[in-house]
Amino acid sequence: MVSVEAPLEAHLFVAKGAAFFAENESANVIIESLADKLEHIAWSLDTDTGRLPTLFSSQQEYYEFKERHYEAKPKYGQLNGYEGRAYLGIDSGSTTIKCVLIGEQGEFLFTYYERVAGDLTEAVELMLRSLYKRIPRMHDGRSALTIANTCVVGYGEDLILKAFRADFGEVETVAHLRAAQECVPDVDMVLDIGGQDIKYLTVKDGSLDAIVLNEACSSGCGALIGGFAYSMNVKLDEFTEAALYAEKPVDLGTRCTVFMTSRVRHAQKEGASVGEISAGLAYSVVRNALFKVIRLHDVSDLGKRIVVQGGAFKSDAILRTFERLAKRKVYRSTASEYMGAFGAALFARDRAGENPDKQTTLLSAEELKQLVVKRSTTNCKLCANQCTLTISEFSQKESAQVQKIENAKALRRRWNNFDAVIVDAEKEPKPISALSVSQSNPRRLTVGNRCTRPLSKDTKNENNKTSDLIDLFSYTYESLFAFDSLDDSQAWRGTIGVLRALRSYDDYPLWHTFLSCLGYRVVLSDPSGRNTYLRGAETIYSESSCYPAKISNGHLLNLIDKGLNTVFAPYTEYGFSGKLSCPVLAKNPLVLSLNIEAVYSGAVTMVSPHLNLSDSVSMTKELHEAFTRVASDISQDEIMAALEKGLAAYHAFWANIQRVGEAAVQGIFADGGHGIVLAGRPYHLDSEMHHGLPEQLKSFGVSVLTVESVAHLGHLPHLYVDDCWDYPSKLYAAASFVANCDCLDLLEMYSFGCGLDAVTCDQAQNILKQQDRIFTSLKIDEMSDLAASRIRMRSMLAALKRQGVCHE
Repeated sequence: MVSVEAPLEAHLFVAKGAAFFAENESANVIIESLADKLEHIAWSLDTDTGRLPTLFSSQQEYYEFKERHYEAKPKYGQLNGYEGRAYLGIDSGSTTIKCVLIGEQGEFLFTYYERVAGDLTEAVELMLRSLYKRIPRMHDGRSALTIANTCVVGYGEDLILKAFRADFGEVETVAHLRAAQECVPDVDMVLDIGGQDIKYLTVKDGSLDAIVLNEACSSGCGALIGGFAYSMNVKLDEFTEAALYAEKPVDLGTRCTVFMTSRVRHAQKEGASVGEISAGLAYSVVRNALFKVIRLHDVSDLGKRIVVQGGAFKSDAILRTFERLAKRKVYRSTASEYMGAFGAALFARDRAGENPDKQTTLLSAEELKQLVVKRSTTNCKLCANQCTLTISEFSQKESAQVQKIENAKALRRRWNNFDAVIVDAEKEPKPISALSVSQSNPRRLTVGNRCTRPLSKDTKNENNKTSDLIDLFSYTYESLFAFDSLDDSQAWRGTIGVLRALRSYDDYPLWHTFLSCLGYRVVLSDPSGRNTYLRGAETIYSESSCYPAKISNGHLLNLIDKGLNTVFAPYTEYGFSGKLSCPVLAKNPLVLSLNIEAVYSGAVTMVSPHLNLSDSVSMTKELHEAFTRVASDISQDEIMAALEKGLAAYHAFWANIQRVGEAAVQGIFADGGHGIVLAGRPYHLDSEMHHGLPEQLKSFGVSVLTVESVAHLGHLPHLYVDDCWDYPSKLYAAASFVANCDCLDLLEMYSFGCGLDAVTCDQAQNILKQQDRIFTSLKIDEMSDLAASRIRMRSMLAALKRQGVCHE
């Protein structure tokens, strides 16, 4: 039995240990002398942290900087005294809620900026109450202005549309561009750095040309500054101001917040001041944006007319750092943090047009008081993912019921205040809490879903006819695993399991046919879901591995749970192209055999030959050697015959997918539609891997194709990388086809743990860029941010529509 002690002062153990060592020292030290020594330490000695140029060398230089940027301010009007129509833009960001109310000339009448403290509904309600309270009144009590239209952008768009009946939503990246163009009509680049997001937009001939957003990880954004200010117990404005005249800013690099913390602590030990650390963080944020998000090779590739915006650029330190590194002056509005909301307000004005009768559908001040919110959670049962859904219903108390409550309150006051009033006890009003609230015609919002199937009642795309759109992800997945296995009576060699993971999404037609010809009944592991991952979580050897590899542990355990004692899991070191497979994928059987107890104990046998799929002769030899360990009567001729049939089935299956792809492209072109090649590795056919992205794309009105369905139509172009890998070759061929096909575009999915895909993304982007085509990538894994993915997809489609490539 192990005894565990948890001392109350465990956090002081190191200090206590040092004190015990000090007991043996003969020298006595006075506290005052220690303080004096600290003040006179030469901190510059023995330091290994790099230093950077100071931001401002003098107050005069900073004054000129402030004067130049103060001139870049929007038009301002007076809310008091304004009469006529006004337009409201709301930007519901990841950490803050902002709104801007503008007049007919685009002048600012009202602004609001607050952090969202966990409850967006409450934050929006407080914002609207603040606005309504300040709207001036006419002498007869009527509002002096009319809000004609309301536009919402940002993470909370769907909630605000449903809960508060805002008129319409727009993708936030386009709103940022709209605001930038209002301030600088000939802008050719927009950079927005928010608390958790970085958006980089390039403009060509007045239209959105390309969009780059940071990945799901929010390291290196504005929140980095606020987090360190808090950890150092310094107010944020004081922290950023201290950076302005810091003599030797610390070079902290551009690593994520976790690693940056150790760099900051090391700099503090070397005597760096608060200002030097703050200035160093400003350098880190800007470098992260330029060289990790935008991936610049040379700052000369930046635009000439640059607009910067977002809450991070309110910091003069970050703005100054950007101008230093970009080697040019840029435009920052004095209302940079409101640019998303400003763009939304401009869209509201544009869409309202000249219609004098247009009024917003936004809840009024009285309706806000009657808003009822009901939330519940459930698990979707429509597929194996079993997504946890949060369902919010928003409704209004019926006016008659409200009056009934008010009458009850009045009667209660009379009952309490006038003893002389005699009221029949049976007619005494019920407690207010007992009066029901009408939930008729609730507005419903469902979140947490990975696809659109749970949204039959509340999807805002319910009028879209997605059934006519092409979805080759669903078609390929359903076709891939539709092979019939032998009956028990036909399977003279018994049953064998196959993992529904990794290369099975490419090779399954081969191995199902091969194993069936050998007399095995093939049993697949169940479709992937969150429970599949959890089943094998404790056997995962490394958290740094990619999700597709991690989930294979759960698939093997699923087969074992089904009673399978023989599993086929080959080492596929070379693909059919003769090029290398992904190392993680190729060696996965070894990892499973060393981490699953039933395998390394011998209770379950894994048949794992080392295969080169491009060499049938060596395959025959390796397969025969592997299978004689579990079935000694198998001959090499039997293996050869089964393999021949398996290869024929494999090539026939993917030839059919190619024919379907050709027909899909022809159909999209003939109908004047648009398609997205959702590029991913074969295992991205798994809904647990792609997180419902194909259905999300279909909900936007575009068809979805796979790499395998169109790669044969392209060619392998000239590459700036040495192409020695099996999968990327298909991706590059598909990208070359898409680059020359106006009715298609490409969106690439890749995993957090995949170093190889960091290279493939750059190469695919280069292929598309040569033809001036947009490239978008999504970094996804088990913790994929679906809201961020949706914004990225909408941003891509918005850019295509602005270019006239993709139609509404």
